[in-house]
Amino acid sequence: MSVFSCQWWPQQWLHQWFGSARPPRVLCFVNHYFGPSQGFRGKSTNQEASVRMWYVQNVVNALKALPGSKVVVCGVPGCALIPLDFEFGSLQNPCHLVYASLERMALEVGSWDYFINIEDDVLLESAAFAQVLDFDKENLVNECLLPNRMERQEGNAYCVDLQATPGWTCQFKKFKAATLRVGVSPHSGLSILSQAKLKYALERVDLTRRDTIIGGPMASAYANIHSPFSLYRPFDPVDFVTVVHQDNWESSV
Repeated sequence: MSVFSCQWWPQQWLHQWFGSARPPRVLCFVNHYFGPSQGFRGKSTNQEASVRMWYVQNVVNALKALPGSKVVVCGVPGCALIPLDFEFGSLQNPCHLVYASLERMALEVGSWDYFINIEDDVLLESAAFAQVLDFDKENLVNECLLPNRMERQEGNAYCVDLQATPGWTCQFKKFKAATLRVGVSPHSGLSILSQAKLKYALERVDLTRRDTIIGGPMASAYANIHSPFSLYRPFDPVDFVTVVHQDNWESSV
């Protein structure tokens, strides 16, 4: 594992976010699995291997492009299409990979400024991460900005998680030119937490749990670590801050 800093962000951004000319130190855990699974049917179990590997590599490359990032591809031995940096050799149920990787990542809480935990087909680019940094600078420690996980079908873009679990709470706030609201769905295929937010979560969340909270085990793992937060996601416009789900979850819009 190594520290990647492929490019430097504009100096004024770095001074604004951290009061210095260095980028944030970002630990990125990519949850990668390809193979048979217990009770889960998805493209990580039945997709053409070359297609899946291309998607996974896109995710890794985008994270490596974040200055100051360290990318850790984690998974189960024998069930990966690219080399693993960290192996969960004793993981009995691969559906619990996200739970396990969040628990492992949290052990590094004192060493990094930001923590990204992400599924292996969710593409996070630097512009979305920059918006999260801006949001964190002016909002409370118990408030998070969750990008909408977007898919495209027949030329139409839509947020899959807001279709799977529709609805909004009454919480809202304005941020830049957008209206943010707390969605019923806490899932977007990733978690982005500052060191302060991760410490806040660790004081309130049991990362050893492995039960179902919402959806399946992967969505539940993210719901678990996000449970202490007001989890704001873009409402208007819905594409204000997004990540791309490269493998469409639904067959139609």
